[in-house]
Amino acid sequence: RKYLEAFSGLALGFLGSLHCIGMCGPIALALPSQESSKFTFYFGRILYNLGRVVTYSIMGLLIGMIGQKINIAGYQQLVSIMLGTLILIAVLLPAKIKSYFTQLSFIKFITKKLQSSIGILFRKSNTSSLFAIGVLNGFLPCGFVYVALAGAVALGTPEKSILFMALFGLGTIPAMFSASIVTSLFGQNF
Repeated sequence: RKYLEAFSGLALGFLGSLHCIGMCGPIALALPSQESSKFTFYFGRILYNLGRVVTYSIMGLLIGMIGQKINIAGYQQLVSIMLGTLILIAVLLPAKIKSYFTQLSFIKFITKKLQSSIGILFRKSNTSSLFAIGVLNGFLPCGFVYVALAGAVALGTPEKSILFMALFGLGTIPAMFSASIVTSLFGQNF
């Protein structure tokens, strides 16, 4: 019962994972593969997804520490209302306004660095690089992850926030794992 609200992260990740396929599906589809064995292929895809879960868990720790400070200061309810309002505004904003934020120089700088690092790892084409690709993929700007982080900060403790974000990541695995193996099932041309 103590950590029950954190399990809503699993539901959020699972129910919203179609967004993940749309945004990160191309990365999952393009993951390098070693044709040495089916086990290595599937294991690499699992490592990629676990890398994303690790990143989300680290984000949960950081946001949970912030949430705990907010909770101790007595501003938990105010911050929860503000975050909920910001999420609603973000959903209702036209795409043109949203794209303005993605064009900010520091966002573009971070995104380009992440993309460059992921590109280097793609060229390595080994199993351990798949975990690292997942870790870096978790840091790419994503509105869906921001919604999950807003939920995690509202929990008010690092433990609950880590659990929430880890479960959120685990909830996205069925869809993202499926996207990452589709080429092995149907061929590259599919």
